[in-house]
Amino acid sequence: MEQQKTKLISLSWPIYIELLFTMFLGVADTLMLARYSDLSVAAVGNAQRVIGLFIVILNVASLGVGVVVSQYLGSGDETQAKKAMKTGLFGNVMVALILAVLLQLFGGLVFTIINTDESIFSESLYYLRVVSTGLLFVALTQAAGSGFKAFGRPKVVMYIVAAMNIVNVLLNFLLIFGIGFFPELGSRGAAYATLASRTFAFALTLYFLWKYLRIQPFFLKFAPLRKYYVKIMKIGLPGAGERFVYQFSQVVVLGFLNTIGTLAVTTQIYVHNLMMPVMIFSLAVAQGNQVIVGWRVGAKNYEDAYHRTLKTVRLAFIFVIFASSFMYFNSKWLLSLFTDNESIIAMGQRAML
Repeated sequence: MEQQKTKLISLSWPIYIELLFTMFLGVADTLMLARYSDLSVAAVGNAQRVIGLFIVILNVASLGVGVVVSQYLGSGDETQAKKAMKTGLFGNVMVALILAVLLQLFGGLVFTIINTDESIFSESLYYLRVVSTGLLFVALTQAAGSGFKAFGRPKVVMYIVAAMNIVNVLLNFLLIFGIGFFPELGSRGAAYATLASRTFAFALTLYFLWKYLRIQPFFLKFAPLRKYYVKIMKIGLPGAGERFVYQFSQVVVLGFLNTIGTLAVTTQIYVHNLMMPVMIFSLAVAQGNQVIVGWRVGAKNYEDAYHRTLKTVRLAFIFVIFASSFMYFNSKWLLSLFTDNESIIAMGQRAML
């Protein structure tokens, strides 16, 4: 089939652009809030790290959808692939509903546990409560994105995330600083902009699901099928488990940094944002490789799937060594893009090393 001939680079480059845009969603908030207040950066950074931990949980079904759909397509069974995708969409949204309720009820407790400073506590909690309501939209967009990639359409996801970023940046500019007749809302404006942009991405996702795959909105016409969801979870749970452990470790580190002070928290957020373009290269080629390996496994071409993965690892390893070195040697200039605070820049250079 046509998908079997797709090369890693042709799949991975739109995924990389998509991940860059996804990363920029947080970076845009950080960059604009840095011009507004370093305290607001720390407040939003605390909230984003907690929300990020919960979003990783949604990766369980998303990761499983990508692999299971790829395997069905590799075996030439598109009907089963679409049924599995619809099951993943439904399941992910149900999980997101539970997570959103938990964050609304226990967000304050989480910030207490990670030692969030009193000066930013209420600001962090407000941002979390607004943005966490959009987890339902994130759930559908993520799971559908994995499905689009499995069907060999990564550019669709790239277009959705690019449009989401345009909406987010525009609304950030208007609502953080209060341009024209818009009120100056600071971090609250960033929260509203993020929620609005994710709502827009959700609407676009529904449109492209119907346009390219003829999949109707799951809540109008769909009965979830247990056998597909079991398959998705068997693959998704161990796959997303590694990401969850990493994200959880970052929340623990944030708890330690909060005891040091908001300056340390702000520095860590700047450094994390700068290193993300390097990290997501590996994620992009991994996701591209995941789709190709899924096709190969579905076609029972196991030997080729194995050697393809080894080549992908070597490519990612070499790139990350060179890119991270470049970032470190230019760290002073890069950090100055976010702030002119010399203490933050000096601390950030040490952290980047």
